[in-house]
Amino acid sequence: MILTVTLNPCVDKTYLIEDFAIHKLNRPSQALTVAGGKGLNVARVYTRLGGKALATGLLGGYNGHIVQTALAGEGIAHDFVEISKETRICIKVVDPLHKTETEINEIGPPVSESEMLRFMERFEWLLASHSFAVVAFCGSLPPGIEADLVKTILRNAQQAGAKTVLDSSGAALQEGVLAGPWLVKPNRVELEELWGHPISSVETARRAATELRKRYEVDVFLCTLGAEGALWMTEKEAYHVKAPQVNVMSAVASGDSFLAGLLLALEKGDSVENALRLAAGAGAANAEGLGAGFCNVATVQRCAEQAQVSRLA
Repeated sequence: MILTVTLNPCVDKTYLIEDFAIHKLNRPSQALTVAGGKGLNVARVYTRLGGKALATGLLGGYNGHIVQTALAGEGIAHDFVEISKETRICIKVVDPLHKTETEINEIGPPVSESEMLRFMERFEWLLASHSFAVVAFCGSLPPGIEADLVKTILRNAQQAGAKTVLDSSGAALQEGVLAGPWLVKPNRVELEELWGHPISSVETARRAATELRKRYEVDVFLCTLGAEGALWMTEKEAYHVKAPQVNVMSAVASGDSFLAGLLLALEKGDSVENALRLAAGAGAANAEGLGAGFCNVATVQRCAEQAQVSRLA
């Protein structure tokens, strides 16, 4: 079983609008409202693929109620702490005609010190009352939360015996990586943030991941590079995986889907190669449809069979 921590979840609204344009009335041909946030996406895909996941974090107001109702309807186990302010809304506009995707993501509600203390108490209780194989901190921080709290969350999980995963950006990534998580999953932009240099190729990404893994004493750097695939980097091995080409509808949450597939395969005892195939399959299957992480098992398996994994070292 895994635990995902999402301190800044959202109501995720996706609109499919052919020929989307500013300064005019746009009417979506499809609209989808779901529980969103990186950790919730990971929990969703992990659950849909047959694993057991528990999602925790902070939720507030009417939007928080929408998120909890949606999670219950999907059968995703969750245990959130209530805050006084309203959970944010994130909007995606997908235009299949021009193959564009526009995102409008609210920053999130301010969180008080007392609310954060209540969350940490709940988090410690969850760690004490469950045996989690992995605890994953995912996503951004809402206003009012210091970035070094990410480091505390990861270290507490490590002390409880769980492997820790960090999938974040900005200050949360910079602080969280100092805890020496088992696995860090940056995308290209986030890898550039940590390394301080542009990433122009798979080889450049490999060099950056090698240096950063040693610097922060991280076991695994898992770098998702969009159309160029992903890298798995450890002290003794390096792999590159490329997903099959698919008709991309929306890339939102493909990285989260990738991570969920990888963690599930590894928890089941699969090899790294097979885990990367399932991960790539989940990411590709997610990109084929609307909605973050709403890929089905058959599509994931089909895409996984076509994924190409090569050992680099």
